[in-house]
Amino acid sequence: MAAFEYLALDASGKRCTGVVSADSTRGARQELRRRQLVPLELAQSDRPAAEATATGTRRQRVIRRNSLVVMTRQLATLLQAGAPVAESLQTLSMQTDDTAVRNVLLGVRGDVLAGAALATGLGRFERSFDAFYRAVVAAGEKSGNLGEVLGKLADYLEADSQVREKLRSALIYPAFLLITSLAVIAVLMIFVVPKVVTQFDSLGRTLPALTRGLIMISDTARVGGLPALIGLAACILGFGYGLRYPAFRARRDELLMRLPVVGRILRDSTAAGLAQTVATLLGSGAPLLDGLAAARHTVANGVLRNALAQVASGVRGGLSLSAALRGSGAFPPLVGYMAAMGERSGDMESMLRKSAEYLRADTQRLINNALVLLEPIIIVVMGGVVGAIVLAIMLPILQLNTLNF
Repeated sequence: MAAFEYLALDASGKRCTGVVSADSTRGARQELRRRQLVPLELAQSDRPAAEATATGTRRQRVIRRNSLVVMTRQLATLLQAGAPVAESLQTLSMQTDDTAVRNVLLGVRGDVLAGAALATGLGRFERSFDAFYRAVVAAGEKSGNLGEVLGKLADYLEADSQVREKLRSALIYPAFLLITSLAVIAVLMIFVVPKVVTQFDSLGRTLPALTRGLIMISDTARVGGLPALIGLAACILGFGYGLRYPAFRARRDELLMRLPVVGRILRDSTAAGLAQTVATLLGSGAPLLDGLAAARHTVANGVLRNALAQVASGVRGGLSLSAALRGSGAFPPLVGYMAAMGERSGDMESMLRKSAEYLRADTQRLINNALVLLEPIIIVVMGGVVGAIVLAIMLPILQLNTLNF
């Protein structure tokens, strides 16, 4: 099957480019018409179909998380119905309206038609399919039950997406409240306060300390506001540049783990992801060490990632998973306890899945409690700041009225 690079018009009349796989030019035009595209230019690529399609996909954005969940669920359904892998990928590529998803699916299909395994084809698109995703698919192919394995993977991705969505929704109001409060204070200090304090120049009296402090802060904000913003932007860019260096990232991760609430949230959420990942891979027929290796790629914090590497090393050296988890000292005791129960009962997958569910719920509860406390703290602090500004403006007026009386 050859690859054809095209320039076409979509249903809205906009020009679009991409790569389509077909047996002939006529087949490529038919494929474009099925996608409701009107071909303007069509040329066969000199590169293999998979390589050309992969290049076209790199020009597109990465597959979004929600699209990945839907695609995985649909692919699992088709495979469980008995459809071949290549045919399933072709069907999904024809049904989707997302250009990135379509081109990725066609690229993977080209690899599969060339004789590669599905996991190998997914590996060409690492930004869309992480190491954990590919490891689960590889385990499903080895076990010969790819459709069921992809169904479990879709369940995992859906649960993970729901947790992220809940966290994102919970952060919207506090973030909006904080930004609005800071904007109100900035407007007061830069525009309102200078106009009010000019009325005090004719008093000929020493202003109260609170008022003098307010005037000083206002003058600093007006004169140094732009340099401060530039300095803040430079600090943010410098921090982002520093993250390129392992030593800097390690120091940041250590500091995060030492924070009272943040450290516990990181530890528990990572432990939940570890338990869910290992449970999913064990249910797919993968060895325990493969599950630990895949889970390590999903851990962002360097301290916990090193601890997980220590756990994998212990298991490789002959320790049980529960003993290795307890020996690391970096994960909640619940995970080690549930792993021990799974080792005794012979149902490690179920025990780890239950521990992941409990830790996720506990982490969500901790985050919700922290956000519930954060909202009144923001209101009280910002209210106090605004009250101090108003009081600093009113004190000279009250002082003048007292003297006149």
